[in-house]
Amino acid sequence: MNRSAAGAILVTFTLALFFALATYTFSDDHFGRISPARQILRYGELPFRDYFDPGYVLTELASATVQRVFGDNLLGEMLLTSSFVAAGAVTILLLVRRAGGSWLLAMMTTTLAVLAFNRPYDYDKFLFYPLGLFASWRYADSRRTRDLIAIAIVAVVAGMFRYDNGIFVIAGALTVLVVTHLREGRVLIGRVGTFAAVTGLCALPYLLFLQLNGGVLEAVDQMTTYARREGARTRIAALPSGAFSELQIARLPPPPPDRVQVRWAASADPDRAALEARFTLHDGVVRGDPEDRTWLYEIDDTSSANLRAIVSDPRVADTHLIDRAEFTLMSDEPAATRWWRYVPFFGTRSISWSATGAAAVIYYLFLIASFGAALVTWRSSSLGPADRARVMSAAVVTLLAVVLILRDPVVARIGGVIGPPAVLGAWLWVRSSRQRFARGVVAVAVIASMAVATEWDASAYRLDRNGLRIGRMLGEAATSSGMALLPKPRLAGLVDYVRRCTRPEDRVFAGWFVPELYFFSGRGFAGGMVVTFGDHWSEPDRQQQIVAKMDAESVPIVILVAGSRTGFRDSYPLVDDYLRTRFEEAGSSAFGDPDGTLYALLRRRDRAPDGKDPQTSMPCFAGPA
Repeated sequence: MNRSAAGAILVTFTLALFFALATYTFSDDHFGRISPARQILRYGELPFRDYFDPGYVLTELASATVQRVFGDNLLGEMLLTSSFVAAGAVTILLLVRRAGGSWLLAMMTTTLAVLAFNRPYDYDKFLFYPLGLFASWRYADSRRTRDLIAIAIVAVVAGMFRYDNGIFVIAGALTVLVVTHLREGRVLIGRVGTFAAVTGLCALPYLLFLQLNGGVLEAVDQMTTYARREGARTRIAALPSGAFSELQIARLPPPPPDRVQVRWAASADPDRAALEARFTLHDGVVRGDPEDRTWLYEIDDTSSANLRAIVSDPRVADTHLIDRAEFTLMSDEPAATRWWRYVPFFGTRSISWSATGAAAVIYYLFLIASFGAALVTWRSSSLGPADRARVMSAAVVTLLAVVLILRDPVVARIGGVIGPPAVLGAWLWVRSSRQRFARGVVAVAVIASMAVATEWDASAYRLDRNGLRIGRMLGEAATSSGMALLPKPRLAGLVDYVRRCTRPEDRVFAGWFVPELYFFSGRGFAGGMVVTFGDHWSEPDRQQQIVAKMDAESVPIVILVAGSRTGFRDSYPLVDDYLRTRFEEAGSSAFGDPDGTLYALLRRRDRAPDGKDPQTSMPCFAGPA
């Protein structure tokens, strides 16, 4: 490896790591992995055997490991996922460099891919999809058995993080094998057999682990059942709509009038009307509380002399929208809008587009890219077998990602699968070098769609806010409570109540999607159910397992969203029957939720409370059982 390659890799890894940390945000979905990891670490429970799991075994074990190393906090999770993102960025860089032959193109494509990634819990996809292609491409170049073994190792590890990751890696590998050895029938059969055998051998320890902890068939059943339910819930067979119907174009309103904000000193109260007239201030609007004495005014005289007089007057405590160095007026209109006004023709129009509509465009662009690249590859006579294998593998993985992953909501899933289509797009960019205008138009469309669909504005805001305070962010993540990182701050009161009024060894059952409750309260989830949503695990035999497990656990309270009992019973009738038999209503409270959402509390009949919570007047069970 030469110095330029090493430098590009180092810069990419460092910047991607910095960006991932600076823009990091935890969502409730993320705690669908983090809370089970805590269950593993604190209670010794395992997926499939002790709680229902979609197939995220190594994801949860990795999270449990960093919790063990860094403590009962979120610092390790941030470092783990961000490191995977940085490694994924380097892998995309190397793939694009191999496909396009240009470090500049590779850096630009990788930058777009990193900007598109805004859901940290999808870190495994961001790394393993490109890494699977990278391993497969090495085999396409070398045709060595050891590179085939490397693909098998990547496929098994990827599948342990999330079972469908392994499917994507295997699909890319088989595509490479077929295209590479298309005219060598015996060699193809032999290599596919070798790959299958090595993959099975690599997977053997994992399969043995599953068999000893619940059984392989039980694990397969849980994964496939979850996949069927989730596919139906997210409408896997439906095409996204609203691509352009949600694109709105309207006449841009005129620029706002010249305005200045003034905070008056108390001494200005008797003469404020005269001062406003003197400084040509009018149509004032109160900002904040009246005692703040702050008004936003329109101003007629914007000369430097008048602005200097306002700033210098002892009865003016402070000003806003005045440049105190040049004594010129600053516009309170967003900079982007001001710049947009200078764009010929378009500057008179405002353009708005929903993330959902932009995500639909990205969906179809990925679909077109996969079929287009496959067609170009198949018809091109200038490509050798290895080149064909590389492009076709990226096309197949991209197509599978579109069909199997990019389902409702598409906007939340683009970043995780961005690697293969980014590589494919870079290759198509190089191949279309003669169509400069066309590819320029497509590039603008892709970048604009990606910026809206993957919320670059939100990432820019977080980068601006956290770029210089990453140390403080990591410090917040390292605290034991980490409440500053609670995805929904309105749940803070509920979290605090559960922590105050239950014992550390107690379990809690919540009847809606709230996996973060267990991590932040420091309590385990009951019944093997980290979440209840989408009718997951609602089959009669699964409900019986939930009931049996809850009955054997210390579960003093059950929490439901008030008014949702009917919906819960429709999905989990056997569990609801058990709750009605073994639990009784203990009241309801908003627990300080600013939205006013009421939560119904059920308490176990055979466990008397040891007092009332002074903050909520709800029963407490923090004393000895």
